[in-house]
Amino acid sequence: VMFLVPVGLVARVWLAPLTGSFTKPHFPGAELARGLRQEAGPVTRVIAQDTFIGGNLKPWLPGSLVAAPAVDFPLKRLWGASDGPILLVWNADEYPTPPPELKEYLAARLPTLPGPVGAPAVIERNYRLSSDRRYRLGWQWISR
Repeated sequence: VMFLVPVGLVARVWLAPLTGSFTKPHFPGAELARGLRQEAGPVTRVIAQDTFIGGNLKPWLPGSLVAAPAVDFPLKRLWGASDGPILLVWNADEYPTPPPELKEYLAARLPTLPGPVGAPAVIERNYRLSSDRRYRLGWQWISR
């Protein structure tokens, strides 16, 4: 049993193209971060819908602050008057626009709710080990 459990966990990742069950190890973090930098430009501050999205983008956005509603960063201090906009990111399959938890997070931590800069956009990248299943990441800049 001690041998079969680890083998089963590894096999589950590599057999995903056959089973159609793509899980967390298949998240295309590097590709999505590269796409964000190409489409959105330089990214210095990101607020993700959840820690899964934020945590998987952070290694590929070096030097960027990446927060999520579950992480209680003091946004008032981190977002000074001279700082630029913040990039919101979320699962676009769940929400076409920034989800309510992102708006609530900002409203609770900033004196005035920042306004959007442009319309929400979506980046799509294939899951790892997949040629046809894609992850859709929504993004939008917000500014004061």
